[in-house]
Amino acid sequence: MSASDLAKFALFAALDREASARLADAMEVEDVAAGVCLFREGDAPDGAIFITRGRVRIHREEIRGDTEFGPGDALGALSLVVEGPRMTSAETLSRTGLLRLRVDAYRRFASEDPAAACRVLEALVCEAAQAMRDHVRIPPVDRTDASD
Repeated sequence: MSASDLAKFALFAALDREASARLADAMEVEDVAAGVCLFREGDAPDGAIFITRGRVRIHREEIRGDTEFGPGDALGALSLVVEGPRMTSAETLSRTGLLRLRVDAYRRFASEDPAAACRVLEALVCEAAQAMRDHVRIPPVDRTDASD
């Protein structure tokens, strides 16, 4: 795992080389077989997962249909800063390369380099906001004055 490998992920694109190298050192590299459950809906999250190769299926019990993720995608990144149970389950569809960033490792990184941690959080917020725009349809606000 190298600093340049992290630049492939939107969450880390704004980090300088030194911060990327420190964060890369904090990650766990995994090679996972097809058909492995990475986490289940309702589990306590332990951090984020970044896909370097392969495919992962995400599903939620109450929603029909699945979503697939692949290289360059992040799963559970909000768990780095938000507590609460996992909202989905994830299973590998093929042999998959993963990077895990555990919450405690991210917190150590954040205490050592708060500015870099803020850049990661800014990217995380932007990604979450885009997901909201993509998936939530909010009706337009009627701005006409009812008193006229």
